[in-house]
Amino acid sequence: MEIIPSINKHPSGIYRIYNSINNKCYIGSTTNLVQRLRSHFCQLESGQHPIPEMQEDFTNNPDAFKYEVLEEIPRWHHDELLLSEGTYIKLYDSFHKGYNRTEGRTEPPLVMHRVQVSKEKASQLFLKKYVSNAQFWLESREMRKLCKLLDCQPGDLMEWVPDGEREK
Repeated sequence: MEIIPSINKHPSGIYRIYNSINNKCYIGSTTNLVQRLRSHFCQLESGQHPIPEMQEDFTNNPDAFKYEVLEEIPRWHHDELLLSEGTYIKLYDSFHKGYNRTEGRTEPPLVMHRVQVSKEKASQLFLKKYVSNAQFWLESREMRKLCKLLDCQPGDLMEWVPDGEREK
């Protein structure tokens, strides 16, 4: 199946792959719609898709499978991608009556913070050998645990970094 990009060469967003015979569908989100859709269809065509029920239905009737882009979302809005995916999974009920294996996220994800720990505090946590330059990312709840352990406040550890500048 040929995957045709929109005006934007590499759009990110929410997509739906559906079986036009039994109306089952799979909802997904990605930062590169063209690449992700190609990946799904290559897996299906080679008999190696990770969702057995979807693979079986495709093997029995490949012409029944279609796709559509439900919504384009800027790639740097990762939280919005995940929330929208969860909304569409619920809208199409693709967890109960489709191919999705999870119900999707319907709440904002935990905020991640970049933490910079002094060498002294890092040694208290045995982090030196695991963390380069004693910098790493923590979820908010982990930040609270770390602060309790080190008897400090989040501001003592945290450095704010805009989402677009976050290191992978």
